[in-house]
Amino acid sequence: MIPLQTNKPILSVGDACPDVILPYGDTLAVMAALARGVSVSAEQKSARIAAGGSVANTAHGIAVLGGKSWFAGKVGNDYFGRFLKDAFDRAGVDTRFLILDEKIPTSMVIAVVGQDKNRVTYAVPRTQASQHQLAPSDLPENLLDQIGWLHTSGILLRENPAADTILDLMEQCAQKDIPVSLDLNIRIEAIGDATSFERINRAIEYSNILFGSGKDELSLVTGGLSPQSAATALVGSNRVVVCRSGSSGTDIYESGSRVSHCRAFDVPVVDTLGAGDAYNAGFITAAAQGLGLEIANLYGNAVAGYKLMHAGARNFPNQRQLEQFFRDHDGKYVEN
Repeated sequence: MIPLQTNKPILSVGDACPDVILPYGDTLAVMAALARGVSVSAEQKSARIAAGGSVANTAHGIAVLGGKSWFAGKVGNDYFGRFLKDAFDRAGVDTRFLILDEKIPTSMVIAVVGQDKNRVTYAVPRTQASQHQLAPSDLPENLLDQIGWLHTSGILLRENPAADTILDLMEQCAQKDIPVSLDLNIRIEAIGDATSFERINRAIEYSNILFGSGKDELSLVTGGLSPQSAATALVGSNRVVVCRSGSSGTDIYESGSRVSHCRAFDVPVVDTLGAGDAYNAGFITAAAQGLGLEIANLYGNAVAGYKLMHAGARNFPNQRQLEQFFRDHDGKYVEN
């Protein structure tokens, strides 16, 4: 396994998009109360817009935790694109490689929140999204001389030119022993053809840290193997696999066997959106500091646990808040 510790910036390349959150469940509850003649607060929740995007969320989390976080991607030079850049700037993410393109609109995700607080999401547009317009010419030739880690996700692999752009960048990092982390972030509809499957397999081969949901993603890319068998099969000589299993915790596999298990912290769940991105941010920040896989796993679970307690995909802890979380939740894990 190549060394993961670095003092150079961590570059996240991927999707940045606004989340338009529609509280359908809350609206139904208000309407039902009014129909019964019950008075309701004038401060009921309404639709809101929040900065989002899986890789962008992770870049945000790394910065909030005190890491050197850079982001590269493409959005439109419109209200939403500038909204996303402002959110990065406030968090301390370096946006020198965030392209605001006059010729394209910024893509968005519409999240409809039900009465059970679960979300159904819709990407707009479904094809030719702004994040998929990232081209090799958008990145400088000396980029790899400036960074110490590359993080990305399977979202970019869905369409060109972004798919070829990120695969080429991952290959170059592999040749230079720059750590590459990949969050699969895929669903069955995203790998329905041979080209998509080939891209995913190439990306996995170039990755050193492979993040994925055991049941939904690792099993999917291995033809339906169990999460444990899938994780074991995906391990490589220079690659560890991080198998996230929600309330069952997270396992890390290396050299064909499980080398770390961290139980999920027992916390009151307010919002699950962004929990996987939060885990990635905690893991990458710790691993880049040279703290090892076991501690990185613990940090990832703690950052995810903190996020679960707070609404919004980017409600991540800073270092002081993370330390307080550890003190408050020492020994408090979900029992399975």
